[in-house]
Formats: sequence, C-alpha cells, structure tokens
Amino acid sequence: MRVIGGILKGHVLHPPRNLPVRPTTDRSKEALFNILSNQLDFSGLNGLELFAGTGNISLEFLSRGIDSMTAYDIHHGCVRYMKQVAEKLKLDNFYIHKGNAVKLLQAKKNIGEFDVVFADPPFNLPDIVNLPELILEGGLLKEKGIFILEHPKLVQFPDSSYLQDIRKYGESVFRFYVKT
Repeated sequence: MRVIGGILKGHVLHPPRNLPVRPTTDRSKEALFNILSNQLDFSGLNGLELFAGTGNISLEFLSRGIDSMTAYDIHHGCVRYMKQVAEKLKLDNFYIHKGNAVKLLQAKKNIGEFDVVFADPPFNLPDIVNLPELILEGGLLKEKGIFILEHPKLVQFPDSSYLQDIRKYGESVFRFYVKT
C-alpha cells in the first residue's frame, strides 16, 4: 500500500498485520483520484474519512493538497497507527479520532461540515445502506460537497436524488453523491 500521487507520492505504508482493515487497492484508489482530480481543486477544501483504518485515503487527499483531513476509526490500533504516520510525515493538518462512525452519524454529533466525505465501512456492516442518508441529511456535508462510499458490489442501495455516479472496480463499488 502506497501513496500514489502528490507530494507524498511513493511513500509506502507499513501497517501492523493485526489491524482489522481491508484497504482500498492502489488500482481502485488511482481510479478514484483520477475521477476526483477532474472534478475538484483540492486546495481550500477540508475532508472527512469515516472507517479510516490505516488512513490510506486521508493520506492521498493530504498528499494532493487538501487543506485538512479528519479521520475516525473505532479500532484503537488503527488510530494509533494513523497518529504515528501523521507524526512521522509531520502532517499537522491530519486530525485523527477514535470513534464509532455509525453511532456518531446516528447521534448527529456536530463534528463540522466538510467539502469531501469518504467512507469505506466494513463490507458486512449491517447499516451500510443507511450511510448515504445519514451523511447527506446529517449536516456533515457542505452545499455542493461530495460524499464517496466504497462498498461491495452485491449490496443494493435505495435510489437517491443526490447520487451522481457509480463506478465498479473488482469487488468494490464507489458511489458518488453530491449535496445540492
């Protein structure tokens, strides 16, 4: 697993083997950021990564010039690893928190408004189909903000007027929602 673009390009991540993660593949990540780079100028934006795991996606955003990234993960080891990486790379604009993303969303805690929200939940998450509504209606996304959800291709989601695009890469699917 490595950072594939921007100022941190080529930096290899070496997370501990015991972390309960399923990182986005480099191939899928490259496709995702090709799409986003054609739609967004990352400078001046802030982002949120839910179910962050290793912080792989946050690091990619930071490498490409996003102003700040906030990451949440429930696993203490994941949080510790992200904090170690942020310290090693001197990323003072990478804010890492331990927390249950689903409970956070359901409680509608005010953690801020973001230009970009990315969620890569466990593929067996029972509430996965509710995530778009929780995020789009929960006050996390700024007007014209984009929410990207990575999920298994077999999961069916309800229709949404916010859905802009769907892209499939192997067993994973990226759903792109825009708050209008």
